[in-house]
Amino acid sequence: MWDMVWLEKRSRFEAFSMRQRMTYSHGVTPLCCLKIRITFLAGFDVQHTLQEKTPAEVRQEVRFLIDTFDRADGGMGLAAGNGIVAGTPLENIRAFLDEALIYGQAHRRNMNAMAG
Repeated sequence: MWDMVWLEKRSRFEAFSMRQRMTYSHGVTPLCCLKIRITFLAGFDVQHTLQEKTPAEVRQEVRFLIDTFDRADGGMGLAAGNGIVAGTPLENIRAFLDEALIYGQAHRRNMNAMAG
């Protein structure tokens, strides 16, 4: 499902860091219902999705990561993998950043309203 998962510890911050998905397999369970406080650092696929897909597909992947790893009280960091590759279409970078901000905020509002 995921290329690699490891735990990063820096001072008092702990996070599972999720590297790029190798396959688009089904059955990934959203982790928003964990009973412990943990932060997930989800790395966006900068080599294929961001560089080769359409802006709509980039937005879809951002939503998938947020739906899978975010919680109402936070607990998710979304990163551009190991950096944005030269030659990446600007419209894809805009779609990535825009969707992360707009959808991420809406997702948290909706989760908080449901918990409510």
